[in-house]
Amino acid sequence: MTFEKRCPVTEFVYQLKERAEAMATALKGAGSTDEDVKARLHGLQELIGNLIPKTVYVYNAADKSGEVGLLELKSTAHQDMKAKMNQYIQDYNQDPTSLNSADDDSGVWFDVVRSNATGKFRDTKYNVEKVQAKVKDAAGKVSFVDDRSPLPDSIVENYENLGYDLSAIYQAKTYDELQQVLDANLPGIIELCPDADLSVEPSLTQTPVKATPPKSNPTVAKAAVKPAATTTKVALKLNDDDDEAVSTPVAKTTTTATNGNGAATADDDFMAEADAILNS
Repeated sequence: MTFEKRCPVTEFVYQLKERAEAMATALKGAGSTDEDVKARLHGLQELIGNLIPKTVYVYNAADKSGEVGLLELKSTAHQDMKAKMNQYIQDYNQDPTSLNSADDDSGVWFDVVRSNATGKFRDTKYNVEKVQAKVKDAAGKVSFVDDRSPLPDSIVENYENLGYDLSAIYQAKTYDELQQVLDANLPGIIELCPDADLSVEPSLTQTPVKATPPKSNPTVAKAAVKPAATTTKVALKLNDDDDEAVSTPVAKTTTTATNGNGAATADDDFMAEADAILNS
C-alpha cells in the first residue's frame, strides 16, 4: 500500500475478485453445488486474501527486560491503544510515552491481549490494557494501581541508539515500483494459482492447485517507546494473523504508525488531542 490513491496490487486483487465472482456464477449455472464452487475456488480465494493490502501500525517497543524491538498492531488494537493513552493523559496530565518514571513525569506499561479465544488469522482480535498491580492497604483493602514502574536505565540513557527510525524501515513505494514488484512475482503467483493468470480464460473444471507456502508464525512483540535514529530491523511483531494466545506486558508507547507497506507517519489526530489535554 502506498500513499498514492492508486495501487497496482489493489487493482490486481479487484480483477481476481471479479474473476472469482464470474467463475462462481458460471459454475452454479452449470449445476455445481455451493460446496463444489467453494472447493473449486479455494486456491483463488486464498490468494486474494493473502494479497489484499493490510493496514499495520508500527511502534517502537521495549519490554521490562530491556529488549527493544518493533510492535505491529492492526487497526483494532491501534485504536484501543490510542484510547488508553488518551485516558492516561486525562487521568495524570502526563505523557504515557515518557521514558521517565518520576511521579510527575511517567509513562505506563501496556498489555496487548488476545480478545477472542477462537479467532484465527484475520479474525484474531487484540485489546490493549494498562498493566495494573494489586495493592493492599493497612486495613487490608485491595485496590489496583497503574503500573508506572521504571524502564531499565540502559534504555532511558541509550534509547537514541536503541530505537528504530520507522521512516527508514518502512519506505513508501511509488505505483511504478509496486508494479515492478508485482510483475516480478507474477510468474510464481500463477504457478501456485493458475486461476490468477488473467491472460487466459479460466477452466471451470476441478484442476489441481499447488498449496500456498505456509505463513511464518510471528512472535509476540514488545510495547512502544519513543522513536530514535537507527535503521536496523528486528523480527518482533504482533499481527492479527497470529493465532497464538497473547498476554505480554509491554512498555510505554508512541503513536508513530505506518499504513500497509508505506512509510511511517505520525498519528496527527491523536497528537493534536494529546497536546490539547496536556496544555490545558
